[in-house]
Amino acid sequence: MARKTGKHFEVLQDHGKGPHYRVVFGDRFTMIKSGKSGELKPGYVALVKRQLGIE
Repeated sequence: MARKTGKHFEVLQDHGKGPHYRVVFGDRFTMIKSGKSGELKPGYVALVKRQLGIE
């Protein structure tokens, strides 16, 4: 999606504590906490998309 829209996308591991990651999409960013399995639940993915202005 970032390539299609020409927006910057980056996942930064060093900007969070423990299993937290900073995700940058265009001029917006959010923090994501990875679960024990490493998978994100669909509701959480929808929340992250809203925070990043996707869909």
